[in-house]
Amino acid sequence: MGGGADGSSNYGVAYMMGGNDMSVAIGAASDEGLSVPGIYVTNTAYAMNSMLNGDGWCEKFSAENGDYFTLFIEGLD
Repeated sequence: MGGGADGSSNYGVAYMMGGNDMSVAIGAASDEGLSVPGIYVTNTAYAMNSMLNGDGWCEKFSAENGDYFTLFIEGLD
């Protein structure tokens, strides 16, 4: 069982495979929209270990190779 930040019961998990253009859409269940006062984001333990040590999908991240991991968040109206 998972949990959100500060013991909250609200949380989400996104899992995507392949491609460089991966996105997740979060929407509201009503026409009134959704107000998001803040968000906490973290990597999974698997992603962290993959970046630090490499795995079957990629080599470990290296600043010398210009490796990086970027999260883009876009609000749409």
